[in-house]
Amino acid sequence: MDDVPGRYLVGLRIHNTENLQDKEFGISLRRRNQLKPHVVWGVYTNVIHRNDTFGLSDRLEVHLELVRMPAGNDGVKTKGSILN
Repeated sequence: MDDVPGRYLVGLRIHNTENLQDKEFGISLRRRNQLKPHVVWGVYTNVIHRNDTFGLSDRLEVHLELVRMPAGNDGVKTKGSILN
């Protein structure tokens, strides 16, 4: 994921395949450069604390969602102008 530009949006959906009664949880879309390991572990820790049946040794499926954001002006930086 290091080669994904920081302006792209990424999100995670995590599903427990061992216990099908558990709900899927996820991390909402955010810029790729804002998705840090401590964010993922923080959400995962909250789920474990709230759900007794969710086990650490269970098999998890992780789905990565990627939204490509346009650079705007074909990536060309322009200076603003003042309108009178």
